[in-house]
Amino acid sequence: MSMRNLSERGIARPANLWVVSTLVCSMLAIVNLGCSQEAGDALDKAGEAVTDAAEETGGAVKEAAEDAGEAVGEASESAGELAKEAGDKLSAGFSAAAEKAASALEGVDGGSELLTQVKEFFGSAQETLKGITNKESAEAAVSKLGDLDGAIAKIGDMVGKLPESAQASIGPMIAAGTAQLKALIEKVEAIPGVRDVIQPKLAELMDKLKSMSGN
Repeated sequence: MSMRNLSERGIARPANLWVVSTLVCSMLAIVNLGCSQEAGDALDKAGEAVTDAAEETGGAVKEAAEDAGEAVGEASESAGELAKEAGDKLSAGFSAAAEKAASALEGVDGGSELLTQVKEFFGSAQETLKGITNKESAEAAVSKLGDLDGAIAKIGDMVGKLPESAQASIGPMIAAGTAQLKALIEKVEAIPGVRDVIQPKLAELMDKLKSMSGN
């Protein structure tokens, strides 16, 4: 074989390898492009799925929050209704006891004045307690509670002047009024910072009322 033929073959062989390499690279590029497109499509679908899931989750959370809010509202409303109902019963009990006391004290010297004093006392006590909304208002109410202490002493003196047979008739009325105050006191003392301010004075008042009611 001549040198020329060898040269031609030697030259042709690298050329053929270059062509083959180019074709292989082109095919790989096409494959890679297809894979990239498929991967991109898969990522897009995954993103859409995540978005849908987030929207569904957000909707579920919102719905659950709304349901919880409604449940709390209904519970608060129910508690308020129960408290009102209890208050109405206490008021009715006081009114009934006052009527019985009025009937028993009819014609008794000092009986009418005593009933008026008892009603005014409990009215003032409730007004004072309802005006307590925080520590500052509790501190301002201490002097008013002291005035109520003086009113109790006056009522005690009036009861002592009644005939012995009539004295017991005022006890149920005072007991009913005391029950009203007790419910209100529990509510007021639950306010932060209030109990320590008013509890000592209220404890004295309640002890005196309990003694006067005969309980």
